[in-house]
Amino acid sequence: MSKSNSKKEIFSLRQEFHQALEKSSFIEEICLSQDAYIEIKEINKSDLKKVVINHLKLSSKHDKNISTEVDKVWVINLEKELPGISASGKTPEKAILVLQRKVDDAGKILNYHLQICLIELKASLQAKKDKESTLKQIAGKFQSGMNRIYMLLTLNNHANPQKNYQNAQIFVQFRGIIFYNRNEISDLAKENEPDYNLSESTLYKILSQSTESNLLTLETLLEERDKIVVRFIQNPNQTQDYMTIKLEDLL
Repeated sequence: MSKSNSKKEIFSLRQEFHQALEKSSFIEEICLSQDAYIEIKEINKSDLKKVVINHLKLSSKHDKNISTEVDKVWVINLEKELPGISASGKTPEKAILVLQRKVDDAGKILNYHLQICLIELKASLQAKKDKESTLKQIAGKFQSGMNRIYMLLTLNNHANPQKNYQNAQIFVQFRGIIFYNRNEISDLAKENEPDYNLSESTLYKILSQSTESNLLTLETLLEERDKIVVRFIQNPNQTQDYMTIKLEDLL
C-alpha cells in the first residue's frame, strides 16, 4: 500500500512551500557569475518588449571604511499564474531582491540591507479618459506588490542557523522602477477636482522633475503610510524594443 501524502507535518510546511515556489519558477535565486543577467519581458503586445539587467556582481562601494557587497540576488515572477497566490494582473512584472551586506575593514559584517525592486514596463505613460490612468495603475501595482512581498518574506528561512542570518540585522527598502518609452501625459486632475488622486499626482511630480528618485506613500497591510522609492527610466533608444541597464543603476 502506498503511503498517503495528505498528512503534512506543520513545522516542515514553510520549507516545503518555499521549495515548491522555487520549483514552479515563481522564485529564482540568481547565480552571481561575471556574465549573469536578469531578463524582464513584457508578455502583452508592446513596443518595449524587455529589459536586461546585467553586472549583478557589484564591486564594493567604500564609505568611511565600510564596504557594501552583494550577498545574494533573487527574482520573483509576480505575474506567474499560481492558484490562490496570483494577483490577477494587478502586479508589477517582477521583483528583484538584492541582499547587500555592510562590512568593516576588519571583515566584520555589520548588517544587511534587502533592496526590493518592483519592476514595471510601459511602452507609454498615459492619462486615459474614462479609464484608470497609467500612473494610477502603477501605484496600485506597487501597493499590491509590497503586500505580496511582505507575505513572502514571512516564508523566508533567514532564521535558519545554517543561513548565518539568525543574529543579523536585515533592513528592508522598497524601490519602484518604471521603464518606459514615451511620456504622453500632459496634465492631470488638480487637487480640488473630483478625479484627483494623491498617488497619481505624486508619481507625476516624480516623473516631471529632474530628480533621479523620490518617495511615494502607499497604504500597505503593515503601515498606513508605507514608503517606496520610485524612479522612472526612459528608453534612450526607442528604435529598439529593449533596454539594457546595470544593477547598480537601480540601487
